[in-house]
Amino acid sequence: MSIVFLCPTGTYASLVAANLLVGNLDLNCNSQDIYNLPYFGEFTKKPGTFLYIGAYGAGTKVYTLGTGSEAQLIIKSAYDLVKIIDINPQNLKLYDVSRFIPKFLWRLHILDNVFPFFYKKLIARWLKGKLSEIDNMLKQSMIKQVP
Repeated sequence: MSIVFLCPTGTYASLVAANLLVGNLDLNCNSQDIYNLPYFGEFTKKPGTFLYIGAYGAGTKVYTLGTGSEAQLIIKSAYDLVKIIDINPQNLKLYDVSRFIPKFLWRLHILDNVFPFFYKKLIARWLKGKLSEIDNMLKQSMIKQVP
């Protein structure tokens, strides 16, 4: 099975959710741990790039994907494609985690051009505050096994 987390860039909220799932982050991490994740804040102008993050459980591959503002369209299209090429849709799970970063922070993305480290640190701090919500989403979606 493959799990793909989607957000506008594939390198912020989806990256945190994926790393939380595979165990590279936990609820006790700090914003610097998030900031230091491989790919954090990279490829922000290249939606459509899949990033392999790691494996979860017994062979489940975990990815992120930047979708721009078209996450729902991508999800629908991906599931339709799975049907067309006759693959079991149960082998693919797509989760839009865009909601974990509010629109006002995306609008501040212009700061990235002027103060690149400031914007990434701001997003890392915001996502640190959202870790419990992201973890609850993983558990409620039954992606993450509850001990």
